[in-house]
Amino acid sequence: MADSLKHYDWKIQYASDSSNPVADFYIPALERSIQYDRKSGFFNSAILSQVASGLGAMLHNADMMQGQMRLIMGCQLSKADLEAIQNGYALRDTVAANLEVSLQPPENFAQLKRLEILSWLIQSGCLDIKIAIPLKQDRTPLAPDAAIDINHIYHEKVCIFTDAEGHQLATNGSNNASSSGWRFNIESFHVFCSWENQRELARVQEEVVRFEQLWSDIMPNVRVFDVPDAVRRKLLRYAPQQRPAWSPQDELNHRPLTPEERQKFDPIAPSDSPKEPPSSDTTPEENAPDSPDPNSITPDEIEAERQCFEAIATIHTHPGCLSACLNSIPIQPWPHQLKILKRVAADFPRSFLIADEVGLGKTIETGLILRYLLMSKKAQRILVLAPASVQPQWQDELREKFNLHFWSYTQGDFRDPYGTTQPPTANPWNTKDLVLASSHLVRRQERMHELLDAEPWDLVVLDEAHHARRRSPQARQDTPNRLLTLLERLRERTQSLILLSATGVIKNDSQAA
Repeated sequence: MADSLKHYDWKIQYASDSSNPVADFYIPALERSIQYDRKSGFFNSAILSQVASGLGAMLHNADMMQGQMRLIMGCQLSKADLEAIQNGYALRDTVAANLEVSLQPPENFAQLKRLEILSWLIQSGCLDIKIAIPLKQDRTPLAPDAAIDINHIYHEKVCIFTDAEGHQLATNGSNNASSSGWRFNIESFHVFCSWENQRELARVQEEVVRFEQLWSDIMPNVRVFDVPDAVRRKLLRYAPQQRPAWSPQDELNHRPLTPEERQKFDPIAPSDSPKEPPSSDTTPEENAPDSPDPNSITPDEIEAERQCFEAIATIHTHPGCLSACLNSIPIQPWPHQLKILKRVAADFPRSFLIADEVGLGKTIETGLILRYLLMSKKAQRILVLAPASVQPQWQDELREKFNLHFWSYTQGDFRDPYGTTQPPTANPWNTKDLVLASSHLVRRQERMHELLDAEPWDLVVLDEAHHARRRSPQARQDTPNRLLTLLERLRERTQSLILLSATGVIKNDSQAA
């Protein structure tokens, strides 16, 4: 994999009349990225091909199960489509029919290679595509001329690149959203780097938040769909059995496909006829034989609620669990905090030492990790040990910023964030699964024995971990103090240990565990 995004000389702006955006920007950016998010144009074969320009540079990362791409595209509904919807035809079905018609065979070798790469990424689970439809106040789609208005989201083209170190690069530009516009108009966009300054970081974060809101279907007056199964199947027919070969020269090969090549490479069966929406003369009664009670819930609404509940209930199995975790908190983490979260998420249940300086937000980093591990169900029984002086602060921050309700064990009782108390069981450490306790308390001999006799933990977090060390290093006494002794024995009682310290430097070998 190439260097990080930070170690490249990016221009402030790229334009196709003065440079080659694919060679000069997209390929270098994709080579350095493990995540690529993009909003771009209306769904059709020509625009899909343009979106895939340079995407072969991510193939190695995808093959290593590191590269991920999310793509949001619009759907340009015709006047006939809008009339069908107004006459009672379901929006989802109209969109599906429109997308099937829009997916046409490639015209040249470069387009074919790009579709092969797209379909292989989809098949490998590295690419998700969603379709976004802008709606009016009455929840019907915007007219075609309004949908590409400069004030609506589908005229803009936004790309967000994220590397393995958490650095992010965002672009924002616009061009004609038709296939001819992609080919012949000037493409231009500005570039913003998260590491440059606070203003650049704010621009990048704004694009990230807007993309996540759109992807999660929580933006007002926008409806977001997964790509219909029929369209997905059509795309997957281009997928090769092995990772497709790619070189930058493939991007320049616009040689038209011969009839023989079309027959050999084009897997789109002519018998795949799209479902036609009803004509504008069709009455709502003909579309719906039984006129439902206007106050009753419709089958579409029932299905939408069922899918929503299923998404919540099974979020831990979904590859978007990490994104859902970040979308559901009221704060915007800093890039270094996201980097730590992604590292722990990828490598759990390994143990970690997080040795950030004071003020860099170790509590926030820990809250992000705890929320993700609980949402993904990778951990259910968690113990956080902190100095007694900051124990209330830990409980408040975990609740306010992450909606995590840890029980604080203090003065012989368990207390939730709202002040409710509960007495402990015979072994107090088995009373609750989410426990916040004083690291001073567990050093006591009787408490240490209770803790080590309790049910195993999935994760133990120790704040101010530098207090766990060997006694009197100057006197060369090679004996651990009580806190270090406890940690050594807790290793056998937990899947993972996370140690937090603003004093990450060990000044003497005898201090090391």
